Amino acid sequence: KSKTIKSSAASDVYKRQVNGDTFDRQIKMNEESAKLVSKFILTLNELSIEHNFKLRFLKGTLSHDFNQLEVYRNLEVTNPNFRIFNTIDVDEIDPINGITFLQIPEEYVENAEEYYKPYLELDEGKWDMVFFHGTFDFAGYIHNLTTSEKHMKNAPTFKVSQFEDIVYGAVVGGHIHTRMDKGNVYYTGSPSRYGFGEEEAKGFYEIFYDFDTEEPSCQINFIENENAPTYVTVNLNDLPEDIVEKTKILNDYKEDYDYIRIKSTKSVDNDKDLEMLKKFSEWVYG
Repeated sequence: KSKTIKSSAASDVYKRQVNGDTFDRQIKMNEESAKLVSKFILTLNELSIEHNFKLRFLKGTLSHDFNQLEVYRNLEVTNPNFRIFNTIDVDEIDPINGITFLQIPEEYVENAEEYYKPYLELDEGKWDMVFFHGTFDFAGYIHNLTTSEKHMKNAPTFKVSQFEDIVYGAVVGGHIHTRMDKGNVYYTGSPSRYGFGEEEAKGFYEIFYDFDTEEPSCQINFIENENAPTYVTVNLNDLPEDIVEKTKILNDYKEDYDYIRIKSTKSVDNDKDLEMLKKFSEWVYG
C-alpha cells in the first residue's frame, strides 16, 4: 500500500531497510508484477530523496531474488542514500559520528567460517547495528511449517552467540516469514501473508537507536499491517457430520478469511462432502 510506504518514510525516519527477497520469483518485464515491484522501489527511492533518508536493499535468497535487484543499481548514481548489498560489507551510515552498520545479504560460500570471521570476531569495538538476510539456528525449523518459504542447502546458518558481544543495538533481518526473536536477533517476518502457516500478525519493525549516550540503546516496535490477507486451515474431521451444519461453518470461515484450506485425515468418499468441497478454494487430504 502506498499509504504504508509514505507513512513509514516520514521526514523523521533516518533509514529504511529492505532485508532481502524483494522478489518472490524470477519475473518478466512485461508482467504486472514487474510494474508493481518497480513502482515499489522507485517510490521508496523518490521518498528517500525527498526526505533525505538512507535506503538499503539486501540481496535475498537466490531462488527468490535471482539477482534482479541489479536492474536498479543505477539508482546509486543519482541518489547517494541508495545502496544495494550483494556481499557482506561495512555500511558507514554516519561517518561523522562513527556509526557503522554491518550488512549481511545471503551468500553461498565454500568456507563460511573463514569468510565471515573478519566481521564476527572483532579485536575491538562493536557494530552499531547488524542487518541480514539468512538463517539463524533457532529459526531453521520454520521452513517446514509454511508453504511460501524456500531454503538453499548451501546457505550458512548463523548462531545467536556469534553476535551477542559484537553489537551495540540489535541484529535485524529477513528470510523467515514468521516474526520471532532470540537474544539480540530479530526476524521481522514478511510484511504480508503469502501462504498458509502464516496466521500471525504481519508488518514491519520501527527501530529507535540512541547512540548519543554512554551506552547506546535500541528500542524495537512492531507496526502491524492490518491490510494483510488472511489464511485459515480447517480440519474437516472436526466438523459436525450433518452436511448443512458443516456447510454453514465453512461458509462462515469463508466470510471471515480471504483464503481457506480444508484438510482431512480420512478419505472423502461421501458425494455430498465432495460436492461441498468443490465450492471452496483449496482442500488437502492428509
